Amino acid sequence: MLPTLINRAIDNRWLILGFALILVGCGLFAAVHLPVDAYPDISPQKAWIITSYPGRAPEEVERQITIPIEIALRTIPRVLDMRSDTIFGLSAVYLVFEDGVNAQWARAQVHERLAQVELPEEASKPSLEPDTSATGEIFRYELVSDGTVDVMELHTLNEWVVMPELQRTPGVAGLYNFGGLEKRYSVIFHPAQLLRYNISVEDVIEALEKNNASGGGGILLRGSMDLVIHGTGVIENIDQIKDVFIKSVGGTPIFVSDVASVEVDHTTRWSIYSRDETDDGVQGVVQMRRGENPSFVIRALKENIAYLNENVLPDGVQIVPFYDRQDLVDATIGTVTHSVSIGITLVLLVLLLFIGRPLMALLVALTIPFSMLFAFCLMYLTNIPMELMIVPKPQSQWKHFSTKHEIKDALRKRLSEEFPTTDFSFSQVILDQVIDDTNGTSAQLAIEITGPDFDMLLDLAIQSKALLQSIPGAVDVAIDQPGP
Repeated sequence: MLPTLINRAIDNRWLILGFALILVGCGLFAAVHLPVDAYPDISPQKAWIITSYPGRAPEEVERQITIPIEIALRTIPRVLDMRSDTIFGLSAVYLVFEDGVNAQWARAQVHERLAQVELPEEASKPSLEPDTSATGEIFRYELVSDGTVDVMELHTLNEWVVMPELQRTPGVAGLYNFGGLEKRYSVIFHPAQLLRYNISVEDVIEALEKNNASGGGGILLRGSMDLVIHGTGVIENIDQIKDVFIKSVGGTPIFVSDVASVEVDHTTRWSIYSRDETDDGVQGVVQMRRGENPSFVIRALKENIAYLNENVLPDGVQIVPFYDRQDLVDATIGTVTHSVSIGITLVLLVLLLFIGRPLMALLVALTIPFSMLFAFCLMYLTNIPMELMIVPKPQSQWKHFSTKHEIKDALRKRLSEEFPTTDFSFSQVILDQVIDDTNGTSAQLAIEITGPDFDMLLDLAIQSKALLQSIPGAVDVAIDQPGP
């Protein structure tokens, strides 16, 4: 059988050569267009529902927000796990689906159930987070200024100019604004003036709400033309807020400026971003849609960032990237390419040594790249991404430490000297996110304690922590307690 195949291949050498060239062309095309990442995405299909209930304690948020949402989502089929986190003013519910579940189908099922949930009026509408994965964070940037723009204006530029433009990039699932100050206008009441004019706080709030809206007036026919009538009443600046009419007192009109002062302020601060020598800044985090090619997405992101820096952002403000997944991808591809090249070279040398004929040795060694090109073709046809496992730097090349625990201990010691009352935790972000998505926790061993009495649960958790810390080999024992 084998001799017959060989003889036929020799007789049809040009046909075989043509097939080989076609394989090379298809393999190279597939290699260029396959999604390439530094590590496989093993996280399951999930849905993450976020709902805010401002100013409410965790127990109240759990009772009025989290539990009703969980009850509504229990009827969704093909769900492997449901878990939730409830903190002050915020509810997060996670759904983990079976392997093979279509993302759009899963999200449609969640939207359908959420439409049936009745929540308090003060709560926000439940929002479904973008379709990304634990390895979806591919890009981070900082919005920097030469000193002419403060962090409040940087936050505003990032939220209303930069993020909407980058959101249009193909393959981007979502962006997050972190750091800076969120701008708002504050009306500060003067109690003496309110008493003088017999005006309540509710009167002022009602006047502001009524005077901050636009209305339609229909269409006015004039000859062969239709004129659209509309009223513009949306407040645009501080002076317009001050000039809002509240009511007349003794025939005298009373405005907001008569009973209050209006100032530019910021909302309650929940985050601070600091990098290098900058104590307060603004950063953006870019999440890639599940299944996209990170190389293509990052290339498009950089093009949009260049456009924003050159044509849109004001003078003195620039977008400066500081984390780029492409660097990791390129380094990993370089490592894998180097390893494969060494393997081909070693095979070629061994074949030369045992066969003694360079042409025959080269022909046999060529089966390695041809096999890879054929594999690329099949991966492209079956929509399997090219995922490369990371090859870490050998510990023998580390300059100051020999193990990861030594690095963590040195960091903890140095930081504890500067901040003695602060507790620090260290993590490997990508690895921890993948494990947390898969198992519900990033710990190697986790103990869950459930019950209705929170104080008792916390006391039991403290006792459990003390017991676990006494076990030889146990490190980084901590209580996972969201909140305040």
